[in-house]
Amino acid sequence: MTNSARRVVVTGIGAMSPLGLSVGETWAGMIAGRSGAGPITRFDASGMGVRIACEVKSFDPIPHFREYKAGHKDRFAQMALVATREAMTQSGLVVGDTSIRSGSGYCTGRESGESPVWKPTFTPCATRGPTE
Repeated sequence: MTNSARRVVVTGIGAMSPLGLSVGETWAGMIAGRSGAGPITRFDASGMGVRIACEVKSFDPIPHFREYKAGHKDRFAQMALVATREAMTQSGLVVGDTSIRSGSGYCTGRESGESPVWKPTFTPCATRGPTE
């Protein structure tokens, strides 16, 4: 019996979570048993039945993007691009290296619903890499 299943190799991961702004910070938070839950701070939740959420705290896009570019992307897209850059750095893959293009791919997970900036933000990322 031959096994024709394709193999997958994960070469790098990136994270942006309520426990930390990188894989290392997130992992350390999980190992320490910390919770990412806390009072909602991103909007006024005083009139809502639930006022606790798992928000990503302390994220500043300016160190990761040119200042004028940071304002052109939703916060979730900024965080996803920073996590993608972390994964690319870990992998050692070089953006634009055509020798890896045909057999490579990426997977992005996120918590929010559909956004009008999702496709315009990640189509360039898929073709050129997380450069800006």
